[in-house]
Amino acid sequence: MSTKKNTEEKMSPGRRQYLDIKNNYKDCLLLYRMGDFYETFDEDAKKLSSILNIALTARDVGAENKVPLAGIPYHSLENNLMKLINSGMKIAIAEQTSDPKESKGIVDRAVTRVITPGTVTDPDLLDSNDNNFLMSIYKDKERIDICALDISTGKFETYITNQENFLNEIERLNPREIIFSKDNSDLFDEYFDSFLIREYDGIVKNASLGKSIIQTHFEVEDLSQIDLENKKSLIMSLGMILDFVGSNQKTFAKNIQKINNINRSDDLILDYVTLRDLEITKSISGNDDNTLFSFMNLTSTPMGARLLRNWLITPTQKIKVIDERHKKLEWIFENKTNLYELTEILKKISDLERLTY
Repeated sequence: MSTKKNTEEKMSPGRRQYLDIKNNYKDCLLLYRMGDFYETFDEDAKKLSSILNIALTARDVGAENKVPLAGIPYHSLENNLMKLINSGMKIAIAEQTSDPKESKGIVDRAVTRVITPGTVTDPDLLDSNDNNFLMSIYKDKERIDICALDISTGKFETYITNQENFLNEIERLNPREIIFSKDNSDLFDEYFDSFLIREYDGIVKNASLGKSIIQTHFEVEDLSQIDLENKKSLIMSLGMILDFVGSNQKTFAKNIQKINNINRSDDLILDYVTLRDLEITKSISGNDDNTLFSFMNLTSTPMGARLLRNWLITPTQKIKVIDERHKKLEWIFENKTNLYELTEILKKISDLERLTY
């Protein structure tokens, strides 16, 4: 009778190496580099086959055992990553870290990237017209604190809201991924079919741990230095998002050193039903070419497109700001020749916000 020990002894070295890596990334779909392919095994292979509509085969791993296998050529990785990310997958990529020609045994491998929809930084995997927000939410009594982080640009915002309005903020910011504490699972009983939501069980179990993570990241001795003293729910939300990103990014973005605490008292609040029904940035039919944003977006740079989008979903009520915009429009109509020259210059500018990552 075969025992577990006997099976492990007969297991191929490659299989053993794979399982050692996979055990550290159990919540990820592991893309495992083998020569010219990224291979997946077991349940990961079934998921990859289903999402990408590719063949599912089997591989002998020793002890007369075969496991499901599916793979993609290494040169098609980026194209397929887009499909995997859009399906909501958390992906770990294990690369060969030693030269196969010089390796006496199996090739050394290690995970070099972990990618989730909210932590994408590769411009080829991002919508240049929109921010790619990872959002964390924490509720304490009647107060809800939201942190929204776009790692690709360094944009980091916090919002204080309540049960009545927090759905409006989520619809407005359109996050690619939302993380929340198990304590707040009641917030997500409905409405969230179109958003990727993860219950996060990282190390932030209380405000003290959240405080420690924040102090380490921002290199401060006291939270009063960054205006976070005695703000429990904000500390929890902020600590949670920093912990999540730090655990999924091998090199955490050093450009993320400033938090913008957003006060929306000067904004016209559009509820989530209005945002959807008016099709400002998302079409009910799913064709986003027929939105208000798509018709108005004649910008020349990605930064301009993202700014326009933000203005449309966050209209201001502040008269001074409205007057300033009107004056700029007046200048444009009076200086059309200069406007043409300026437009041609702007078209040559790269996405400066995303170049800083």
